[in-house]
Amino acid sequence: MPKNPEKMPHKRCWKDRKAVSAIVGEVLLIGITVVLMGVLVYFLANTHKENLGGLIRIGGTLERTKQGNWTLDIINGKTNATNTKLQILDSSTGEAKLSEYMTASSGYFYLNDNNLDGYVDAGDIILLNQTAGIIEAGLSVELIKSDNIIFGPVTIPS
Repeated sequence: MPKNPEKMPHKRCWKDRKAVSAIVGEVLLIGITVVLMGVLVYFLANTHKENLGGLIRIGGTLERTKQGNWTLDIINGKTNATNTKLQILDSSTGEAKLSEYMTASSGYFYLNDNNLDGYVDAGDIILLNQTAGIIEAGLSVELIKSDNIIFGPVTIPS
């Protein structure tokens, strides 16, 4: 083994190289960490959905009341009322007669949220008002969330 360490082959490779200062190195490491954490947070925030396991279907029954209106009794399923739309369609033409979010105040329907949790879920009732002139027997009812049908289409009975 040579007595002069500068003549050792592996030391010659490092002799002329210069390193970055400790402060610059720390700033770079912190910057990389912050950027990676930002990307991770962004990814997690944009991939989180209310239902990760597939689309939830709402179960319900549509019946005519003694007053001539209709009630949609929710039997099972759960969806946030704020981004769920009630849609009334003309089955023969496919034309939407009504398409409004459940939280909108409307003369055409009323959501009775029995447990006041902000969700359309079991025990809730949606009253469809026939006196408004849009909702009538023979049309179809659907509940839509994010362009997906979660209830219906069910034909309004006479």
